[in-house]
Amino acid sequence: MGRVLLLLSARTLAAAFTSFHTTAFVAAPEWHGVGLHGLLSAQEAAPDAPLMLFDRHLEKNGGFSMHTAMQNSVASAGSKLNCTKLFGYQINNKDWVEMASLLTQKQSICVDGHSPVPSDWLQRARAVASEVAATGTTPRVLTTLRIRKPTDHYRSFYDWDQVPRMNQKWATNVSLIEFIMMTPDLQASTLLESNRAVLAQHRKGATEPLSASECAAALETAADVDLLTTTEAMTEFWPVLRRLTEFALPEEHIHEGPKRFGCCGPAVSLLVDKVEQATRTMAPCDWMLYEMAQRATSKLLDEWRTLSDAKE
Repeated sequence: MGRVLLLLSARTLAAAFTSFHTTAFVAAPEWHGVGLHGLLSAQEAAPDAPLMLFDRHLEKNGGFSMHTAMQNSVASAGSKLNCTKLFGYQINNKDWVEMASLLTQKQSICVDGHSPVPSDWLQRARAVASEVAATGTTPRVLTTLRIRKPTDHYRSFYDWDQVPRMNQKWATNVSLIEFIMMTPDLQASTLLESNRAVLAQHRKGATEPLSASECAAALETAADVDLLTTTEAMTEFWPVLRRLTEFALPEEHIHEGPKRFGCCGPAVSLLVDKVEQATRTMAPCDWMLYEMAQRATSKLLDEWRTLSDAKE
């Protein structure tokens, strides 16, 4: 406990200043997607249009579940628009070319944009659709992103990656709080550059929270995604995605276990209050992302309930 508190106090002043600067000078935009009504209207206006379902997969945010769902969609013969191909985890230049080719042939595709994926993935996905539209086929693009409560996200990332590494003696033992202090704004940083999650696994990279300009860029990307939701609400969104895609998708969330190189590690004390304090200090932009995702999720689910009530 003493070592943890010393680490917190030794690094808190600089990080707290950056954190204050981020939260004080970044105006968090609201999610500005067209909402379910807009997405459903586009779907109804072009029922036979090919679809690009592009999921930006941040580590420990339900991406494994989404990847499995898209794999199953490719394998499913019963869905109306099942994916012809699943692209990912990594997305490179030749993938973009093939995506355009398949969409031009009126074939729907699924994309798991995980790592590495270009930082301008959102713009490039929409540019592919525009390129295809110029040939006479106008595809739909549905982009998705989930953000998780920072305290839960760090704990999940730590259990999934750090505990197995420490168990194998590939990394020195650190507590969850120490790991948070080493990997500021983990979700927002990874959204900006996918390789930052890899750096975090090796406890490398930035030592302070994102600058105000970097945080603003991450928030703007998230605000522009078609379906911005929290990871916690993933199960509630499966029927929404089934309706918007007509793909064969699961009924509930699928959990990914720890990495294969180990199953067990040093005992972890939750220190709930200290974990909360550490994330508030070291991950202010993650909290801003999460709060925006909460508001977007609430809005989308309210729309979904209204639509569901109207059918009854």
